[in-house]
Amino acid sequence: MTAAKQQENLLIERIEEIRHHIRIESAVQEGSQNMLKHLKVLKSIDKKALQEVENLGYSTYCYHAVN
Repeated sequence: MTAAKQQENLLIERIEEIRHHIRIESAVQEGSQNMLKHLKVLKSIDKKALQEVENLGYSTYCYHAVN
């Protein structure tokens, strides 16, 4: 095998290795974006639940204060 062919094979291997890492990094990025979407949804649900609990606590407090 000639030196040029060996160098070409090394470059091809390196390109495939880089492509592999790019696929992994792309999957990680996609997963993190998906997680952010879910967290934003949960955050808004948590805010709503918190408001409901606060309102429930306030209305219970008002009910007991009046009666």
